[in-house]
Amino acid sequence: MITYQNLYLDIRRQLLQAGFPGAGLEARELVCFASGKTREEFYRDGPLYTSPEIEEAVRALTERHVGGEPVAYLIGEWEFYGLTLEVNESVLIPRVDTEVLAEAAIEFAGTQGKCRLLDLCTGSGCVGLAAAASVPDCRALLGDISEEALRVCRRNVRRCGLTDRVKADILDALTPPPASIGTFQCITCNPPYITRGEMEALDRSVRDFEPHLALYGGEDGLDFYRAIVRNWKAALTEGGRMYFEVGAGQADAVLELMRDGGFVDVNILPDTQGTGRVIYGTVAERNMMILETDLLKTEEISLRQIELEPDDPQRKWDPAFHFDILDHTGARIGGCNLRLGHSEALYYAGNIGYQIDEPYRGHHYAGKACKLLFQLARRQGMEYVIIVCAPSNQPSRKTCEWLGGELLEIAELPEDSEQRRLTGESHRCIFRFSL
Repeated sequence: MITYQNLYLDIRRQLLQAGFPGAGLEARELVCFASGKTREEFYRDGPLYTSPEIEEAVRALTERHVGGEPVAYLIGEWEFYGLTLEVNESVLIPRVDTEVLAEAAIEFAGTQGKCRLLDLCTGSGCVGLAAAASVPDCRALLGDISEEALRVCRRNVRRCGLTDRVKADILDALTPPPASIGTFQCITCNPPYITRGEMEALDRSVRDFEPHLALYGGEDGLDFYRAIVRNWKAALTEGGRMYFEVGAGQADAVLELMRDGGFVDVNILPDTQGTGRVIYGTVAERNMMILETDLLKTEEISLRQIELEPDDPQRKWDPAFHFDILDHTGARIGGCNLRLGHSEALYYAGNIGYQIDEPYRGHHYAGKACKLLFQLARRQGMEYVIIVCAPSNQPSRKTCEWLGGELLEIAELPEDSEQRRLTGESHRCIFRFSL
């Protein structure tokens, strides 16, 4: 016969010898599970003797764990952000690192009033459920491509008592969102991000037990980030935020993907070890205020921000800044815009567009306006901008050369491009300006 306390100490010693860093916690969970006791009951009953059946069950579970099977799958549940959630081999085991993602989303959602949150690649639902449990005005949609994972997730919604504010549904993060789901103030995602090379080197407890569908992120681990930045930004409201968990060493690459995708205020948050673990970015508001008014002014010209009409065709390039160009007397001499982000469409259309009215051409007003826009683009986190012009447009080409642009190519426009349809021209000079 052995007491609960001594059985726990035996198992803890065995796990420490096997190299498990969380041996104390895991030993306690195995004893509690096999005996049917809560943690409080385990501490209370430590001096009491166990039955032979309980001791046998604990030791059998320990052998399975030493063989590689995770404790969370052995006991069928795991704690995350104060919630005890069901887990099985259909979902990843919630980890402490992911609480950084949950905490960041909770802090933001708490500032949004009645907030709608979408958690993509939700698995057990841990991030979305933590947010909804912590923010009473938050309603959440939890999405995953795996029906088996969603069955676990839905049971966790019921377990947490959140069925009135949280729903779970099939959503494919690699494809554009269905229009029926509406828009959200916050999107969170802990996507598959393990690279091909890392998959082969994973610890056996992960490689042989956790779902590969939730682990493998493509050759470089970034497939899901690319698709979600490209496709799901449209599901965010103006001023909304997208939060990603990232793997070790991926923070800078995902930060650049978000900047190139037109997000502003892009930042990296560290985990408890100081490793960049969460990246977030904000969808710029159409009526963004320019606080640094001196940024948009020189002795010769200034830029006055304007708001486009709701049906203006230029709205399709949002997020973007739009300006009137004014001379030193305040008279309008033209207009310009800065389109944030980088995409194939913007490669052929350009981040910066301008038009100088007829009487004022030939005075470098376009170049001086572009210089102000370069400063603004830098403040928005962009590292370069593209300006395009027709090969036959010598004034624009000279302006780009005067500004120090690098002619990347004289590109043939795609057959179905809007620029080709509107202008009848087949080629564009593509100039790149490093900021």
